[in-house]
Amino acid sequence: MFTTSNAWYTYSGNDNDTIISSRVRIMRNLKGCRFPAMLKKDEAESIYQSIVPVFQKLSPAALEFHPIRLDTLDGIAKKIFEERSILPVNLENNFGMGIVVRDDGILSATVNIKDHIRLSAFYAGFELQKCFVLAKTVINKLGESLEFSAVQDFGYLSSDITNIGSGMKCSILCSLPGHSWTNKIQGKIEALSKQNFDIHAYYAQNSKRLLGYLYLISTKSAAGSTDELQLNTMITAIRSLINEERELRESLLKNQLWRIQDEVIKALSIAKNAYLLDVKDTIDLIFKIKLGINLGWVTGLSYEACVALLYQTQTAHIAFLMLNGTIQLDEPLQVDELRIERIRALLVQEVLKRAEIRIKTSP
Repeated sequence: MFTTSNAWYTYSGNDNDTIISSRVRIMRNLKGCRFPAMLKKDEAESIYQSIVPVFQKLSPAALEFHPIRLDTLDGIAKKIFEERSILPVNLENNFGMGIVVRDDGILSATVNIKDHIRLSAFYAGFELQKCFVLAKTVINKLGESLEFSAVQDFGYLSSDITNIGSGMKCSILCSLPGHSWTNKIQGKIEALSKQNFDIHAYYAQNSKRLLGYLYLISTKSAAGSTDELQLNTMITAIRSLINEERELRESLLKNQLWRIQDEVIKALSIAKNAYLLDVKDTIDLIFKIKLGINLGWVTGLSYEACVALLYQTQTAHIAFLMLNGTIQLDEPLQVDELRIERIRALLVQEVLKRAEIRIKTSP
């Protein structure tokens, strides 16, 4: 389940010049049961044993669901699930907690973590509709065997007030260099916030350094309308965002060509030649190079390869590869942190070995 050759983030998706990934998460709780934070050990175990077998019955031959109890995960495995946005960060082990993951990682669910079920569907690119159809199909199938807690004309109940109603949250991860470089990003954040969206920028830890022009945009509340209407509202808003981002990138070609080109050239050069790379520098370099792909300056490299590096160069993922022997490092680096940074550089350079700059000679 930790393989990357067929992971969702290695595939292509619509509008992947701007949208990195899409997710639809649907929350449900079992009727007559207390929320996870209030459960006793035997209650939590009973709920876990009620939910997991229903998931396993859904498994087709080629794509099975795998249940994993949280108390069986070591630190690295737990961190990998955090890096892939399946588990919340710094979650403490408790009774009857677990994860159910499909082989390809497109579908996953947490059990007894904040709610009894939090089912997520992930796709690369702008694929909210596909995420919604898949997640809704699975949650409806689960509902044939499990009775969910809901109030008529009010919606599904949740431990989190923002999830009460449809029980659905949509989110997209996007890269917005056009908005960022033209100083339009703050106005866009304010406009999206007024439309019931939360926007979170990716900053380096303990600094104000924005990484990769990356922003996570998600719905604030599941209340007030149907899940179909909430989905369509977000699709419309993100479609407008994509069009604006592309127009702003075109304006960069006219007004800041040499400055942008210099950033892309330096990013590719550093990434190809660095001996050590930490996570924040890697993210920043990858998405500057990806901007070069968007603008037609970088050849021999795909959007999909850049997105895959975002996940494959995370610290826990590299540590896992080291422990299971997938990666061998012969160089005499005794400190684990340095070994990971060296492997990260080698992973990046393997992907970038055919990447080249097609230099513009005039604005």
